[in-house]
Amino acid sequence: MNLAETINNYTANEELRAVLNEYFSTIGTNNINHSLKMLNKLTRNENEKVEIVKQSINKGWKAFYRVANLIIG
Repeated sequence: MNLAETINNYTANEELRAVLNEYFSTIGTNNINHSLKMLNKLTRNENEKVEIVKQSINKGWKAFYRVANLIIG
């Protein structure tokens, strides 16, 4: 399965798809399934997932971490 298929199967949320594509295009897809499982362990909220992925992109991280002081409205 390619990157787009994997992400499309993971979520229907267009914003989350876009940031995941950007993230995995940057770091590579070697551990995509593990990374997505870890993202699910951090949260089930898709808006929060978007913020987590954006944080990892902005900081150049190769993993996902909770966003400190995140307020989801």
